[in-house]
Amino acid sequence: MVENSNGETVFESGKPDLTTGQIVGNDSDWPDTTFEFEPHHNEIESNETASEVDVQLYEAVMLNTDNNVTWTLLRAASYAKDNRLLPNGFGKESASDDISVRGAAVTDEDFTDGSDQVTYKVGGLDKNGKYTVTVDLFFQSVSYPFMENLKKDSSYLVGRFVEQYNNADKLPIVLNTIQHIIQ
Repeated sequence: MVENSNGETVFESGKPDLTTGQIVGNDSDWPDTTFEFEPHHNEIESNETASEVDVQLYEAVMLNTDNNVTWTLLRAASYAKDNRLLPNGFGKESASDDISVRGAAVTDEDFTDGSDQVTYKVGGLDKNGKYTVTVDLFFQSVSYPFMENLKKDSSYLVGRFVEQYNNADKLPIVLNTIQHIIQ
């Protein structure tokens, strides 16, 4: 998030919706949770003409046998994307097929063990202005599209889980925050 000297937000990417669990800008959250997913990004750019800002999500996205996105493990046949943050010492080039990185993260040279670098380009700022940049690393144990898919199951136990989820706080856990003032 980038705020100007008046405390007004001038740029934001990945804002969580605390009532639904959705992440603003996530392609798999809006409006159809069936076929889309948010790709891996090396760069996220915002300017005055951009209608929607991308968001960097580290997640595994599965495909069924028809190559459509599925959020159900038992229907999964392959991965469209797996850019979950890699542990220290993990070599993505030497990883076996069953645990390998998938999607655009494969060719992202700075997506390595324990690290990823994403460049954010924010347009429309006053070059003489003062801005506060805040970066939060969130963890969300259950994604919105997963829950929307799960709600289609009518079994008793799934119904109980969905009821508990619906009554739960949707606030993701903040793992780390970094703040920097630019003048």
